[in-house]
Amino acid sequence: MISYIIIYFAAYSVFGWVYETALCSIREKKAVNRGFLNGPYCPIYGVGAVIFLALLKNEGSELIIFIFGGIIASAVEYLTSFAMEKLFDARWWDYSSYPFNLNGRVCLAASVVFGIFAVALLKVIHPFVKKVILSIPHVLIIALAGAFTVAFILDLFITLQGIGDMNGALSRQEKRLLKAFPTLNEKRK
Repeated sequence: MISYIIIYFAAYSVFGWVYETALCSIREKKAVNRGFLNGPYCPIYGVGAVIFLALLKNEGSELIIFIFGGIIASAVEYLTSFAMEKLFDARWWDYSSYPFNLNGRVCLAASVVFGIFAVALLKVIHPFVKKVILSIPHVLIIALAGAFTVAFILDLFITLQGIGDMNGALSRQEKRLLKAFPTLNEKRK
């Protein structure tokens, strides 16, 4: 069972990356690689999809799925934004310029889009994806889930290592600048 959850997480993380990359590339009129990690996936979408599948299933009406899908996705997005900001002292998205936003972490427009995604996922996309995945031999699902898990953990480790190296380099550069220009430190106070 866990192998299937990992495969669904992987599939929807990749779908999320494709969506984010396409949306941002169109908006910025150039190719943009979206995502925190190096691989072609946005885990926040995989987490959201797996939560939708677990909590909403396909039993509710479209309106119920839409409302709770928007709420669930907004909660996941808010918590992820908050955690990433606290861990890395950076923001990966900011909705401050959008109306009806909450601390720039979530906004009504995104919640509506995610509500629509929840309906599309549960009523259209997942039945097809599930059918395809269930047609794959179980032993291959286990192997794919294992390979994805190893790749994902390595990617996470490499990304975090890179952020640590970058933060260390920035800290060293800041010390050099403050030593070379002592008046900068006075201006910071």
